[in-house]
Amino acid sequence: MRANIRRNLLLGLPLILTVLLLDQATKLMVHQALHLGESIRVFDDFLRITYIRNPNSAFGISLGDRFPYEWVSGGIALVLTLFLFLERQPGMVFVYSLLIGGALGNLIDRLRMGEVIDWIDVGLSPTLRWPVFNVADSAVTIGILILLALSLFGRKSPASAEKEVKVYEKDHAPVDPPPGERSDRGRPGD
Repeated sequence: MRANIRRNLLLGLPLILTVLLLDQATKLMVHQALHLGESIRVFDDFLRITYIRNPNSAFGISLGDRFPYEWVSGGIALVLTLFLFLERQPGMVFVYSLLIGGALGNLIDRLRMGEVIDWIDVGLSPTLRWPVFNVADSAVTIGILILLALSLFGRKSPASAEKEVKVYEKDHAPVDPPPGERSDRGRPGD
């Protein structure tokens, strides 16, 4: 068990720290380079850097000013850290690390400023846009998408895979030739 926890920390901690550092560094750069509400086109209308502060929503969904964002984010990060420690599959350590890094990135903002800095602005036109987000949001989204993909299309357990092989072998077993036909000749009845 301890070896498992140690391995998971060695695998997960660098990714958690990378997500945190990228998130906080990009938010700081945007805060220093732009005025609140300012937007810079990067790739026509598709990608912009837009500096906003998000006090009362998560992923563009307003949950009201009384919602305990800090407690929920902290609780989620704590539960995910427990999952990270107990995980046996190294691939899942990657997923949990993305989720933890993203949750902590936005939690730091909420604890420090009472709101989250968002700056990645993606859309198809000036009026058809996704809610502005940040690196932490991206890490959480990627982690959730990987988790969803694994749950829908992921690897099967060894027992399940072995059962499928036996069913396939049974369904595709060679068929003995009917009586009177020999399999060592090219034509029946020869």
